[in-house]
Amino acid sequence: MAPAGRSDPPAPSASSPAEQTIPESWPCWRGATHDNHSPDSHPPVCWSKTENVVWRAQVPGRGHATPCIWKHQIFVPTADEQEQVQSLVCLDRRTGEPLWQRAVHRGHFLPKNEKNSHASASPACDGLYVYVPFMNQDALWLTAVDLAGQIAWQRRVGVYTHANGYGASPVLFDGLVILASDNTADACLAAYHTESGEPAWRVARKPSNNSGTPIVGNVAGRPQLLIHGAWSVSSYDPLCGDELWHVEHPTEVAACTMAFKGDLVFASGNVPEKEILCVRTDGLGDVTGTHVVWRTAQRVTYVPSPLADASRLYVVTDAGIAYCLEGATGKEIWKERLAGSFSASLLLAGGHVYATSETGTTYVFRAADSFELMARNEIEEECLASPVTCDGRLFQRTAGSLYCIGHGE
Repeated sequence: MAPAGRSDPPAPSASSPAEQTIPESWPCWRGATHDNHSPDSHPPVCWSKTENVVWRAQVPGRGHATPCIWKHQIFVPTADEQEQVQSLVCLDRRTGEPLWQRAVHRGHFLPKNEKNSHASASPACDGLYVYVPFMNQDALWLTAVDLAGQIAWQRRVGVYTHANGYGASPVLFDGLVILASDNTADACLAAYHTESGEPAWRVARKPSNNSGTPIVGNVAGRPQLLIHGAWSVSSYDPLCGDELWHVEHPTEVAACTMAFKGDLVFASGNVPEKEILCVRTDGLGDVTGTHVVWRTAQRVTYVPSPLADASRLYVVTDAGIAYCLEGATGKEIWKERLAGSFSASLLLAGGHVYATSETGTTYVFRAADSFELMARNEIEEECLASPVTCDGRLFQRTAGSLYCIGHGE
């Protein structure tokens, strides 16, 4: 399939790809450190639909993807369901002004869950390209778009058949872009060289309707590609795709990303059986009987990803119950009911946890051993995308807009 038609973006600026992530960027799902910890020491805490709004930009179409930020550019995937066009939109981070919009696929939309969108996977950027996946024409595709909006390469990952659609985001590691394609037809993990798009490695996965996004965590003294999937939690070598270890469990579907801290990882799944578990990451092979630290069918989250911080694990369930647990034991430290349903994942910034409901209410509470609500911020728009912070500002995508929140200076 050839790339879709192109618009007329501006010429690229003279810059070379960054060797490493710059602090002023949020380059991918879960941020530069892959754990949804923001480096911001003074992020916004209080706002409303009008208060402390630096700018608000209309985003055409619909999508649940978290924004990806590189220097002064923000990249947001979106889908026009009426026209059947999947696109990547680029905005100016300082003003919210549109810079360009690149159509990636036209037509051939696939079935999905009513709550999902045709643009739910968050893009990733390394300063050379923006990498964005879409399901289209009975397959999963990965496209690299340069920072001026030109399609550099596009790869068909494989046949894609899934009851709920697609939502797993790509992860970058050492010159590779890695993508999960868990589905019932051609399940795999696949890695491509970022500059050329040439395949680097591919490993088969169990056919399933799993939806979890993989993440690379530095645990047990090495980088590990972590994914919660069909009937197992697994760790792979991100350079070659070799499995390092796995833990078997009774859950087929996870829709959230694993959390990690130190040598521990945390995974939560919901279908057909609920379970959240903690695994020690220094094993090899099948470690089901040796490395599970704790597991429980209580306090389970399905879509919102859990968040690990120091010795604590924070969980907000889809039904809006917030928990703080001891990471090493799973023991409940506190529990609080938040109003509404939740799909967005938790963010840690400036010593605060941010939890955004589907109706656009963001609860900000202190990352501590007791629940202390700092603010309840109302935007009053549908919101399934997770918030991100960058250089003292918070960016929140709603059903049709992208908000830039500041301190009201």
